[in-house]
Amino acid sequence: MKSARYHACMHWMILAGLLIGGEFQDADANGVRSRDPLVLVFSRTLGFRHDSIEAGAQAIKELGEEMAFRVEATEEAGQFTAENLARFRAVVFLNTTGDVLDDEQQAAFEAYIRKGGGFAGVHSATDTEYDWAWYGTLVGARFLSHPEVQPATARVIEADHASTKHLPQQWKRSDEWYNFQQNPRNVVGDGLQVLIELDEQSYRGGTMGMDHPLAWCHEFEGGRSWYTAGGHTKESFSDPRFRKHLAGGIAWAGQFELDDAPPPAPARPPLKTVKLGRKVTTGGHAWEGVLTVDSDHLMFHDGEVTMPADSVKEGLVVDGSRTGVLVRNINVTGAGNGIVVQNGSSLNDVIIDRCRFVECRTPQDGAPDPLLGSRGYGMFVSAGRNWTIHRSEFTTKVRDPADPYQRDISVQYAARLGEVIGLNVDRTRFVSHVGKPCVWLMFVRNATFKRTTFEGGSLKIGVGATDIEGVNIGACENITFVDCRFEFGVFGGWPASILLQPGCRNIRLENCDFNTHADAAWWLEVDRSGVFEVTWKNCMWNGRLIEDYTGVRSELSPNEMKASGVGPAVTE
Repeated sequence: MKSARYHACMHWMILAGLLIGGEFQDADANGVRSRDPLVLVFSRTLGFRHDSIEAGAQAIKELGEEMAFRVEATEEAGQFTAENLARFRAVVFLNTTGDVLDDEQQAAFEAYIRKGGGFAGVHSATDTEYDWAWYGTLVGARFLSHPEVQPATARVIEADHASTKHLPQQWKRSDEWYNFQQNPRNVVGDGLQVLIELDEQSYRGGTMGMDHPLAWCHEFEGGRSWYTAGGHTKESFSDPRFRKHLAGGIAWAGQFELDDAPPPAPARPPLKTVKLGRKVTTGGHAWEGVLTVDSDHLMFHDGEVTMPADSVKEGLVVDGSRTGVLVRNINVTGAGNGIVVQNGSSLNDVIIDRCRFVECRTPQDGAPDPLLGSRGYGMFVSAGRNWTIHRSEFTTKVRDPADPYQRDISVQYAARLGEVIGLNVDRTRFVSHVGKPCVWLMFVRNATFKRTTFEGGSLKIGVGATDIEGVNIGACENITFVDCRFEFGVFGGWPASILLQPGCRNIRLENCDFNTHADAAWWLEVDRSGVFEVTWKNCMWNGRLIEDYTGVRSELSPNEMKASGVGPAVTE
């Protein structure tokens, strides 16, 4: 009998998209893995070409951004190799036509499905590969004919499926309605689940009678297949209901969950709303923000700001102590600090939703200014309560080693948070390209990071390049990391993904992945002068399972710490 720990490990690997045999790595072309599933959209045509293909590919990419799966689109059949297909949870045949794969590519795709891969077919995926019998059973039907584009009524048969649960029982829309050579029930057999039927009394040109399947799914040879006959028109891919139908089908085929929860909302409506729009800023001075929080209950939304080298402005600045700020769909590139709550100020009840504060930097013009020493943070918060950060990004700028201001790089962090009580971070990315912690937490209480990535160590330059920690945690309580990824290169010295300093209590890490890219580096570093209450469970370090642990960390001997990939703090 397998142990409970074995099953827990297998569960974590499946969630991470990396099975024992190497399938479903969810890795990009450079081999970098993510916890967000990866989907391949294939739209090669050797017959009729739909003018909606580009709209469909773009729609699927947008759905991925909205619902936390990643998309690669191609028309290259050479992508169908065993090694490449293993990167993807599902493959979408988007309005393909004709014989799009050769014998070797077909064999690779068959093997992919048999290892548990997913297939999602859209519209003319049934007008594809007529001489490949296996594919005919996978997709479930073959195209026969169609009338002109016209409105019709579809009936939802299975309302609990991921691709139909949002639809009305009678779904009225316009499309090109396919007739099939055979009913998919007869092609697939008892395993077929018809999701939607077409009412032939509601339009002209149907030939299948009372039983006219429009969308269906089935388990097939170890994998999954989902198909929808919709998607001929460009308008289909801008229809919110059809888009959710498509996303649900892809997720079902790929066996992953969509992040389709509504965005966080403030406890009370904003009193003032500012739409930022698109702009380029110049000039300015330290602590001057493109966005200034100078009153309570504000909303900033929908804007893109670029700051060239001669600008020293911040992204968002808080003036005094404020409550109730919502920042949504704001992109700021090149600010001194992305978000800054200065010493002596505080910001409470904050929502940062789908924002990017990237390439934050020290200024490159003029004489050094002591006020600008603490610059280049993605986020600098001196105090606050009840912060929510959802699907956002904070990065520092990659610096030129020849830059005369490289002495300032040692103070750049993707985020520096102090005295924040109540912090929830979800699906957010923190990247530091310089030689200091990616994220620094000090006197933070009750914080949770979920499906968040912490990255750094991409460039080794000059000052501050030997004392590297991914996340530096000091005097913090109740800090939890769940399904997070820590990815750090090595500058030298004693790098570690997490450094615990004295005063930490109840630090929890579950289902986290640590890649330190050096055998000498630790995934966790502890200051042995402190006492820590720490738990880790189902975590991986450089591809190896870390043995679960709960207790007071300082009780372990140096040898026990080394065996677990944990190192003591080193001082010279």
